Amino acid sequence: MQGTREVAGLPSVHADADLDAKQFDVLIFNLQLAVLRVEARFDELKEGVIELASAMEEKQAIPMVREQLQLIQQVQTTQFWQGVTVPELENVRRRLRVLVKFIDKKRRNPVYTNFEDQLRSVEAVQLRAFSPGVNPERVREKALAFLRGHMEHPALHKVRWNEPLIAEDLAALEEMFVDAGVATQDQLNAVADQEGGLGLFIRSLVGLDRAAAQKALSQFIESRMLTANQLDFVNLLIDHLTQCGWMKPEQLYESPFTDEFPAGPNSVFPEQGLLQNLVETLTAIRHSACP
Repeated sequence: MQGTREVAGLPSVHADADLDAKQFDVLIFNLQLAVLRVEARFDELKEGVIELASAMEEKQAIPMVREQLQLIQQVQTTQFWQGVTVPELENVRRRLRVLVKFIDKKRRNPVYTNFEDQLRSVEAVQLRAFSPGVNPERVREKALAFLRGHMEHPALHKVRWNEPLIAEDLAALEEMFVDAGVATQDQLNAVADQEGGLGLFIRSLVGLDRAAAQKALSQFIESRMLTANQLDFVNLLIDHLTQCGWMKPEQLYESPFTDEFPAGPNSVFPEQGLLQNLVETLTAIRHSACP
């Protein structure tokens, strides 16, 4: 019979078409080897895993990602990597490999070259001293990982609850970052300048407490009888403030608002002065993070 001349395939021949997952496997395998061999490349490989975990966290709206959110956030902390073991890395590989495919891929145009190497005699050169540039995304990742363990700090509580900051609050937060090695003073200044100040930078990391966002918009909501569409728009705004902490008025004309309301906020709030009141509320929320 035909069946007696055939043998079932071994489990190892199972085809895995998820290239992103297999690339993540290779990264973790190399990291495990670096741990066993005590190799210097450990730090470089570790940064690669942290960057992937940070990108995964941005996709927490996906149920599969949300299920692993605690591990994703843990991987981004300094404590996780202190004395990390091979079994712990294997646990990360098994649980996170299927989530890599959800990360947005940055498209880059290929650059083709046709240069011919020219070898010269070996000679010693004097390298000029240089200072490393500031990687804003890396500073953000380290700052966010650090802040998660210090959410009860009085100044950070004021940031989360939309309470006005004073210069002493920012000085305390700045000192806390520098002392913990999150960033140097120059790196912190460079990143904060891009955000419009340290307060707004930190607010963009930790967001607003949802109750604080609702309270900030309560007067606008209660000022008049809003329609169902207007309430939906305000609820979407509360979601955004909870996630991002603050926003510029022009962002009302961008995604995710235009995804739900393609005609823009003017069509949702056609009443005289209503949209202006909303803009003033957003401005007040932003100013609370600026001493």
